[in-house]
Amino acid sequence: MKLSLFVVPYSSRDYFVWAIHNEEGNPVENTADIKAPEKLNKELDLANDPFARLHWIDFLRFMYITVVVLYHVRMGLERAGIYDAGPTYLLVENFIGGFSMAGFFFVSGLFIVYSASRDLKVFLKAKFQTIVWLYLVWAVIHCITQAAMSQWTNRARSFSDIWTLIYMAPDHYWFLYTLFFSMLLFALAIRLRISMPVFLGICIAFHLTSFFPNIYLGDWGVVYSIRRYIMYTALGAVIGLDGKPFRWLIDTTARNLVLLGIAGSAFVFMCAYTGLRTDPRVIPFQAIFGLIGSSSWAILLSRSGRFKFIEYIGRHSMYIYVAHVMGLAAMRIFLQKILGIEHALIHFVLGVAAAVYAPILLAIVADKFGMYYLFSLRKPKVPGKTKTQEELVGQPIKPQTSEGQSS
Repeated sequence: MKLSLFVVPYSSRDYFVWAIHNEEGNPVENTADIKAPEKLNKELDLANDPFARLHWIDFLRFMYITVVVLYHVRMGLERAGIYDAGPTYLLVENFIGGFSMAGFFFVSGLFIVYSASRDLKVFLKAKFQTIVWLYLVWAVIHCITQAAMSQWTNRARSFSDIWTLIYMAPDHYWFLYTLFFSMLLFALAIRLRISMPVFLGICIAFHLTSFFPNIYLGDWGVVYSIRRYIMYTALGAVIGLDGKPFRWLIDTTARNLVLLGIAGSAFVFMCAYTGLRTDPRVIPFQAIFGLIGSSSWAILLSRSGRFKFIEYIGRHSMYIYVAHVMGLAAMRIFLQKILGIEHALIHFVLGVAAAVYAPILLAIVADKFGMYYLFSLRKPKVPGKTKTQEELVGQPIKPQTSEGQSS
């Protein structure tokens, strides 16, 4: 059997490992019999460096979650009558927000191929324990909090709204809802033996139907969210499966990264400044240039070895995403309703701090007291214990000698 080696980041919260795929992009189940060349031996030598963290992706997540936090802080202050954003702030927000959600879907796509290639029951169980559980827990908490504190919050809800979570995601939780159904489509495509480049073409074609207003897709909002964003997940899957763009970006010079960062940022800024950011024909190009630019800046920041606090925040971006609104809302209510403070800058600074650090602190406390189920049904890893490659992937990938014998 002729084999090709694809570099696949396999996510297990914090880590990735190398995996071998065949020409169709499907995982090779019995790699122990593969007579690997010397180059492959080195990559599979797990004794030297069994895990390597994709640090630059944490910087990337930091950029995207920052946009989400700033947007919701600003919206909350405006609805409370505390702050009225001027054109300069809106320009900056539109600039950095022109690709943030597309970025989250793109990053999810980088890790999806191997995950969706596993046994269907294993795949569905894993997604229920993480994405679905995270959505159910925090969407319910979100709705109950808004219903119980409707006299102080900016958006009133009733307790009966909880039942609508099954078919309609509230507020920013639409991302988790859309991501889950997008992953189901990836699992289906892999089982139908549709290659990722072909699936990307299908997703692009599906997106293009948005240009035809006569095409009606029903009243279920998630269909429209999938139509808008799944092509970015598919793009991430294609790039993650091939590996070459990663290699080039990671190995290229700082000068090239700066040029790419400036070029991507300049295009997105031009779209925000001219108002083209809302043109459906421009939005995909804005997102692509934004992804190129933000990835370049993230790799540069990662190379510096500094800004560990940025990497730390990016590593906890999902915790922040699901809980940041409650953190910033609590801070706003405390400052305005209890202390009587109306100063916009104080609200903005403390609101951002609460939105970012309150979820991280909650995650730390939950982990300390065994309440991991607030964020996942998976039990956390035992501190100090490094999982073996077999435990992570579920397939024995053994290093071999240049003569093809297992070591």
